[in-house]
Amino acid sequence: KKRSVPNCLAAADIFEAAARAAHADAVAAAELKLMAGNALNCAMRIRGSGNILLLDGTLDTPANKKFWGEHGPRALALVQ
Repeated sequence: KKRSVPNCLAAADIFEAAARAAHADAVAAAELKLMAGNALNCAMRIRGSGNILLLDGTLDTPANKKFWGEHGPRALALVQ
């Protein structure tokens, strides 16, 4: 599927649920958590145009900060 914010967030939910289900297999669970964190980062990059090089200004709009604040801690917790 096309990468979009909703698709990336849905993928993160799916990978995170699969990681919980695979808790007995620590390696598989870790890989699934990493995939979930990556999917969340994908959503944040798309939403905030995070792959664009800026020479002047910022993309740290209040809406972007709110979105990153909602999803950033979850992504970090998944990959730690």
